[in-house]
Amino acid sequence: MLGSCTELEQDPASELTNDQFFNNERQVLAAIGPAYSHLSYPGARTNTMKTTDMCMTPTRGKHWYDGGTHLRKHWHNWNLSEVNGPWSYAYGGISTCNRIQYQIEQLENPSETAQNLLKELRALRAYYYFIAMDYYGNVPIVKKHDVPENFAPTNASRDEVYNFVVSELEEAVPNLPEEVNTQTYGRMTKWAGYTLLAKVYLNSLVYSGDDPLDIQSGTAAWQKAIDACNKVINSGHYSLEEDYFANFSTENNNSSENIWVIPTDPDRTGWKYAVGYETLHYQNNKSFKGFQGGPWNGICAVPSFYESYGENDVRKEMWLKGYQTNVSGDTLEATVRLAGEPLEFINEVHNIENAWENEGLRIAKFDYTDYRNACVQGDLPIFRYADVLLMKAEALMRQNGGQATGEALQLVNQVRDRAGLDPLSAGELTMDKLLEERGHELATEGWRRNDLIRFGEYIKPFYEGSDVDNIEKKVVNEPYVRLYPIPEQQVNANPNLTQNPGYE
Repeated sequence: MLGSCTELEQDPASELTNDQFFNNERQVLAAIGPAYSHLSYPGARTNTMKTTDMCMTPTRGKHWYDGGTHLRKHWHNWNLSEVNGPWSYAYGGISTCNRIQYQIEQLENPSETAQNLLKELRALRAYYYFIAMDYYGNVPIVKKHDVPENFAPTNASRDEVYNFVVSELEEAVPNLPEEVNTQTYGRMTKWAGYTLLAKVYLNSLVYSGDDPLDIQSGTAAWQKAIDACNKVINSGHYSLEEDYFANFSTENNNSSENIWVIPTDPDRTGWKYAVGYETLHYQNNKSFKGFQGGPWNGICAVPSFYESYGENDVRKEMWLKGYQTNVSGDTLEATVRLAGEPLEFINEVHNIENAWENEGLRIAKFDYTDYRNACVQGDLPIFRYADVLLMKAEALMRQNGGQATGEALQLVNQVRDRAGLDPLSAGELTMDKLLEERGHELATEGWRRNDLIRFGEYIKPFYEGSDVDNIEKKVVNEPYVRLYPIPEQQVNANPNLTQNPGYE
């Protein structure tokens, strides 16, 4: 009944050797795919949101306590083992970029396409280093895949990492693809690269300098940030969508505003935006056509953040408020503490340690139609044109001593006009107002922590509620929390790593 092959010598019809690979666009894209697919780590955004004045994850009865980890993130009181996610995300991407770079460099006669890929990889790797620098500050710089066995690098200073990221981008970005089409969609184009460079320059005071805890110790690079923004603006490729929510629709691949995105497909990529499960009430799957699986009733808005929106701001519609209905318009019922009563989301969290099931407004910025496998149908924007306009406005104002210039005012009012708001006057556009505007425009897109730190607002209590006196005793708002600690898992694996100040 069993048979075997006795002739083991084969004459292959074709053979693909190293020097034949990376020679055409299809092979290049196949090779670089893992470096891009790594961008989809699902906790990158939600980890950021939970530490800011924008979102929280209250404990709801027996749900969402999880040993207190979500509360500690909101209180800036995290322990050393709870902050490994962003590190793994950043260095997983860095390692993948290094590996692909090494494979290309082993080719005897790399094609022009393969050589161009090296520049793209350098810019993409710089993005991952940007994430590591932003979260942890003092991190190792590893540029090669072929490192010695048991290689254990030491930390570089945040200033050294900043200079490395800047030099990598300044050399690579001018050589990146200029085309904006289906072939470059989701890839690090020249315009995505300049947007990233603008982000790095805008945070230069925070990232450079000899004191990683002093957000004013570095060297300003406002004009360089402006110049990078101008490259994107003057490219002519991008404009604000008339409808704000078009950028987050199920068909947002046609957005004129999204500069760099993570392409998603619930059936192929999966687990790209788990916040749909994390934020919606258990019954909210009935609110969206084709929503598969049951939500978990967790993340919600910090009440004061929602209250900060203008009355006519269309962007506040991203937060689900009031009575919840199914796709037919019938009112949903609560199922736990308020079982049998109409499900009504209220903008109140009376106690973050014991919230009711209906407390806190829920995130619905993306269309959850056909949501499944923790993945929205629409692609996830990393960079948007609106952010570029606001970054340029900020750099102009900081260059002008914090005062609004005519051009800064025009840029901000472009964004506000799309949101249905009246234009601001020069006297109304303060740095505080600009921070508020960035918060409303970019809510839940992963930039709030970065913005709050740069504006000096991160180490302030964010929580409101009847139990605030008790909560404030648990909140850590010292300068050192602007950086995450080097994760315990990484220190245990590499004794050459030095812990960040405040966590020793």
